[in-house]
Amino acid sequence: VGIHCHVSCFLRTWSENSAECDCRPGILSSIYGLDNLARNFGIISYAAFVGTTLFSYLYAFVADRHVEPGADACRGVDCWRATFWISAGTSLAACGAALVLWRRWRARV
Repeated sequence: VGIHCHVSCFLRTWSENSAECDCRPGILSSIYGLDNLARNFGIISYAAFVGTTLFSYLYAFVADRHVEPGADACRGVDCWRATFWISAGTSLAACGAALVLWRRWRARV
């Protein structure tokens, strides 16, 4: 898998939002080889499911904690503030991890 494939995957991701189906198999096979591609792709595919579930419950618990007595829903920025900061922190941690992995594996990709 050459640099042209990765550039086209990057551009296609921005144009069609199709990173999972187009880019991940190529990147996984160039890093780990073809022997375990199906297993590794399956593990990576669950990342969106796990993250969506965790952050949905996080917001639900934070919003429930900020509902005023007698009200039926959380209103205002307090509902989102903690969820935003936790999401921002995990996003920065993920970017840091991606940078470390990219530096470690850039010769293989």
